[in-house]
Amino acid sequence: MKGGTLNEIVAAIYEVPFEGRYSRSLLRHLAGTLGSEISVVLEEAAPRGHARVFEKVGMTDTAIRAYEEYYAARSVLLRESARYAQVGQIFRDHMIPDYDEYLSSETYHDFFRPNKADHLMQVHIERTNEWVTALLVRRPARKGPYANSDKRKLTQLIPHLVNSARHFRIFRSESLIRDSAMQALDHLQAAVFLLDGRGQVVFANAAGEALLTAGDILTVRHRRLAAADPQDQSRLRSIIDDARTATDNAARPLRSCLATSGKSRRNAMTLHAMPVTRHAADKNLLGRASVMLVATGVNKVAAGDRLLRQLYGLTPAEAQITEALCTGSTVRQIAARRRTSENAVRFHLKNIFQKLGVRRQADLVKLVCSGPMAPIMRQKS
Repeated sequence: MKGGTLNEIVAAIYEVPFEGRYSRSLLRHLAGTLGSEISVVLEEAAPRGHARVFEKVGMTDTAIRAYEEYYAARSVLLRESARYAQVGQIFRDHMIPDYDEYLSSETYHDFFRPNKADHLMQVHIERTNEWVTALLVRRPARKGPYANSDKRKLTQLIPHLVNSARHFRIFRSESLIRDSAMQALDHLQAAVFLLDGRGQVVFANAAGEALLTAGDILTVRHRRLAAADPQDQSRLRSIIDDARTATDNAARPLRSCLATSGKSRRNAMTLHAMPVTRHAADKNLLGRASVMLVATGVNKVAAGDRLLRQLYGLTPAEAQITEALCTGSTVRQIAARRRTSENAVRFHLKNIFQKLGVRRQADLVKLVCSGPMAPIMRQKS
């Protein structure tokens, strides 16, 4: 394999935390520079004989699975490398006290030798209570054991590998925390929007997306939250700007609100704007968010409509007609409410029947009202 210059390899090492993975390009550079055919990043738990591979070059997926599921637990090398488990320590296969035992082992004969992975050099780059993260390279017997010159090359890279692994762990844990926070917001009945420092929407939970889909109270224009009713727009911009300004000082978080009924004048709602606290920003709980906007008091029409579309693959019009039928409306009433003909409603019904696998309105109502939509339909009836 072709190696890279030291600067190219170091640059690739520091891309790992930001990419969230060890790239094959980096491993190819390392393998080439260290005169190897194989390069692997993996975690090992020597006492239990467990191993799991993050990324590899020079070995097939089948070979990796065989190592993880069978050979790791029987590996003399895995046991011996545990003695050199301090971060930054380099281990080479010839350091095994009984090298002949290794050469006569099942793991060597049935796994390493057939995969042209006779000789090993590895370094531990991170350690926890249970696992050791290691970067290793291997090469066939014809190239001979790793020499001191190879060790010196790897030694130059160790500080960068260790720093990168530490940042990789930090970034990964922050990402998991942020994802958990977003999932928690997604389960709220209130509509929640997160805005960045420029006022652009960077996140909307499920209820928020449903509210935007309905479009009669809030919408998005040029990636910014906007009021559907022009009379509410200036006040909406004002409370968002107030919250953004409040993030720049350490005073008690500002909370502003806007009461609106939207264009329809039927869906009363209150919008609460508040700055994202520095604590949340420092913990990376809410990503790039600067302002949180929470909508309360919204009726459940949007949420029910969205759930119907998700569950049964309906269009917005089909979902609204299905919901109306399930809450007691007739075809004539639905047509009048939608300002369309009864034939148009029946056309939608034909498509709804096909998607839900029913033939009659009664069967449609029974299917929807006995499924996941039951609690919402009971509230609307």
